[in-house]
Amino acid sequence: MNKIPERRQYSRHEIPVEINAPALSDAPMLAENASVGGFRVLATKKLKPGTTFEISFEISGLSFERCEGIVAWVEERAARSGAWPTGVLIRMTDEEREKFLNAVEKLIQEKG
Repeated sequence: MNKIPERRQYSRHEIPVEINAPALSDAPMLAENASVGGFRVLATKKLKPGTTFEISFEISGLSFERCEGIVAWVEERAARSGAWPTGVLIRMTDEEREKFLNAVEKLIQEKG
């Protein structure tokens, strides 16, 4: 069986990240999985790939406010349930990304 090569720049982890992105959902969401590059969420509002929006999130007590989110992909299979699995890329400063990376690593170690 042919294995599809991994295209992600950062590995994904199932860690608790609370997300507030009104463009994707009227209520706060929890990420289904997270990486230093972004999140997979179940969005109740469907956006097209490439759409940019404001996103805030919290991980391990650290808040990241008013970052720029970009819809990377949307799975069409969920149209009937009213929620679409959506990939979100996050634009943030290098300093913010470093803080986020440290929080992700801390949670992975605690889970470990």
